[in-house]
Amino acid sequence: MASDLIASVEQLVAAREARGISAEDMQRQLKIHINQLQALERGAWDALPGLSFVRGVLRGYGRALGVDVEPLLASVGGQNMATDLKPAAPLQEPIRSDGMLGFGNGGGGASWAWLGLMAAGVAALALRDMPLSISAGVGFIALSGVAYLMIPLP
Repeated sequence: MASDLIASVEQLVAAREARGISAEDMQRQLKIHINQLQALERGAWDALPGLSFVRGVLRGYGRALGVDVEPLLASVGGQNMATDLKPAAPLQEPIRSDGMLGFGNGGGGASWAWLGLMAAGVAALALRDMPLSISAGVGFIALSGVAYLMIPLP
């Protein structure tokens, strides 16, 4: 890394500003929300998802500026705390169900829709080789000479 040692968030912000990089540019480069960058630059670790997140973003911030942030990382702590991440939503909230067939909620879906699709698939397989006879504007499928399905044709 570069020779600049960063030991505080104030020094980190000063290094960013000295290089002429705006907060918005840094936020885009780090791929985080602007509110997260502002909390990071204030040192408000509690407003961020966890110390693992803070340490990772600080490392990326240092790489983007070409500075050494190890002294700052040492002051943050959390080197051995891999389970400190906070959930994005309360765990008591039910999971939203999107999509009639279950593709939006992990595959549950409406059982009647799946049964309908299965019945249509079985019917298509059973009738795939049957001839369609057209007589007097009405089409029907003949199985052994008996009409089972009447379909009006235009």
